[in-house]
Amino acid sequence: MTARGVRLAALGVIVFVGCAGARRRVEVPLSFVPPPLMFDWRRELISDVVQAWTPIERSAVGVDPTHGRLFVGVSDGFFRAVGAGDGATLWSVQALGAVHSEAVYDGEHDMVFYGSDGGAITMARASDGSTVWRRVLRGVVRQPAVLDGDVVYVASGDDTVTALGRTD
Repeated sequence: MTARGVRLAALGVIVFVGCAGARRRVEVPLSFVPPPLMFDWRRELISDVVQAWTPIERSAVGVDPTHGRLFVGVSDGFFRAVGAGDGATLWSVQALGAVHSEAVYDGEHDMVFYGSDGGAITMARASDGSTVWRRVLRGVVRQPAVLDGDVVYVASGDDTVTALGRTD
């Protein structure tokens, strides 16, 4: 047996003996066990059109807790606001390509930012989805925008970070 084999065998014996001697019963109170997951509502975001492929949704939801709105884009190229309480569509707008980025809600100005596979970053009014401005960058925008005061930072698929002013 090689030196490595001896070391591995010794380690195995130590682990086996250590685990065998470590029999302790751990009491877990029933109040610690979480209840089963229940749905309040569920909403399909892609139309019922028969497709030859299955879309993979990569976007994450932006949340407006004050007004009870959720913002999400999907691979069909639309960006939507839905009600947090029931999932009802509040508004839907055509984006510049599929939306796989996380929506970022700015509660101070009631605006929402989202990127698209068409390389655009869009600032829209959260109340109705109308575009305030849209800038087309050189690569897909799949990362969430970062807000810092009056500056919006955006990373795009061409390995660049762009700083935009909110009033651009």
